[in-house]
Amino acid sequence: MIRLNSIQALRAVAALVVVIFHFNAIEIDLGDKVETPFFSLLYFFGYGGVNLFFVISGFIITWVHYREVGDRSRAASYLRKRLIRLLPVYCVVWVAAAWISFRLLQDNYCVETDAFWNLVQTASLTLGVQNCFVPQAWSLSWELLFYCVFLGFFFMRREAFAPALVLWAVAIAAVHVLGIGSLKAFALFSPLNLQFIGGCAVGMLALRRETRFAVPALVIGFVWVAASIVLNATGTMSVDLDWHRVAEYGVASMFIVYGAVALEIRAGERTFPSWLIELGNASYSIYLTHITIFLALRRVLADMPHTVGSHAAYAVLLIGAAVLIGWLVYRYVEKPILAAFRDVRNNRQSFGYVAAFVAVAITSAALITRSYDQIIPPALAYDGGSGSLEQDGTNTVLRLNGAPLAMTAERQGWVSDFKRNEGSLELGGWALDRERNRTALAVLVFVDGQLVQSQAPVYQFRAVEAGIRFVDGHRPGFHLTVPNSVGRDVRVFALLADNRAGELYYPSDLRPQ
Repeated sequence: MIRLNSIQALRAVAALVVVIFHFNAIEIDLGDKVETPFFSLLYFFGYGGVNLFFVISGFIITWVHYREVGDRSRAASYLRKRLIRLLPVYCVVWVAAAWISFRLLQDNYCVETDAFWNLVQTASLTLGVQNCFVPQAWSLSWELLFYCVFLGFFFMRREAFAPALVLWAVAIAAVHVLGIGSLKAFALFSPLNLQFIGGCAVGMLALRRETRFAVPALVIGFVWVAASIVLNATGTMSVDLDWHRVAEYGVASMFIVYGAVALEIRAGERTFPSWLIELGNASYSIYLTHITIFLALRRVLADMPHTVGSHAAYAVLLIGAAVLIGWLVYRYVEKPILAAFRDVRNNRQSFGYVAAFVAVAITSAALITRSYDQIIPPALAYDGGSGSLEQDGTNTVLRLNGAPLAMTAERQGWVSDFKRNEGSLELGGWALDRERNRTALAVLVFVDGQLVQSQAPVYQFRAVEAGIRFVDGHRPGFHLTVPNSVGRDVRVFALLADNRAGELYYPSDLRPQ
């Protein structure tokens, strides 16, 4: 299959956009220390780099594997190639990031609550699990889901491929437009999948050599990006909502990928700067490693001033180091691993090697974090009546797994939103560890003195008190539903490191009884 330089160039652009977007998150985190933030505009479209990656992924799989669709004898070979491309390099980087985070930087906040099972799930890219060491790998979980869905196309007629994609897209739209709550939670019906589907559609157009609309598509794509930036900057739409991101940068990426590929097919191999193609080749390693590089260099340069000149040097150093080290990982880790797997032709043997990478990664991370003895997540083991709440005069005594926790005098966050839904309460808010300037380990909900529910905050990056924002620009949010709780004594606490806990603030009309 022809290797398209335009796709490699777009992969490079996507990786650079994501890297600079996360550097802008550092600028947000530094707050007033930065006299002149350089990349504030990236906040409104930096997410688009991931959207572009999703569309490219759908395109590449269709471009490479469409002719095998319908041939079930090729299914195992397809899955082998996809898993080899995704997991071994990720496992190596994930273990290295675990060592840097936990041992070198001594950031152990992310593995104290449900350490061992978190390691098992994140090493295998389980959807919906907070990845402590390579947080940007959330997108790889969606990639893995799409690979599995595409596997199903090997077991149907090739003529059904396009109708099946259309049916999937219509089902996603219908579930959300009609508000079918029981299906919204299923990952298959997430709007993020529309970007993979769009990439597949672009791939089919490219395979049919449909190039007539190349230039108009590029123009529409770039205008769409500009309009999306304006809509986000004015608050009309939000990059924090999946539907908005798909409608903005997902659709724009479909036009841009089609336009770039169609131009290359029509005019022959396109010439791009060799460094851009090389960055495209290294984009996966750059994507995997850049946040770890940022965190390490931030620690080293913590006392650096951020005047205009020094901050410019800071930006060049961090972004340059992220790209350079990512390229080195590609050159000396990713390429050798992929080359070694190319010599393994047996599917079963390849699957065994991939499984070994995952198993070794889990074992290594468990040893690094010393979490191998934490088989049962203590903060989540509430169904056995292991959490209780007592009032000793003015003192609150909170017990978890029979052990009392030290209560902080200061509130550790707040329930900022709630609503009553028949007999249930829907609660939302933020859970912090103010003393350590980071997120809480978990949110604990007690009803009439018994622990009935817990949830890890959505984001696990270090927080800062000014605005309670994280290095990635998000807040440590939670949202949960507590059944059979209306009219009862409901209290919410933040579980903190070192066996501490702190109660949250409540809205005036939701006070504990």
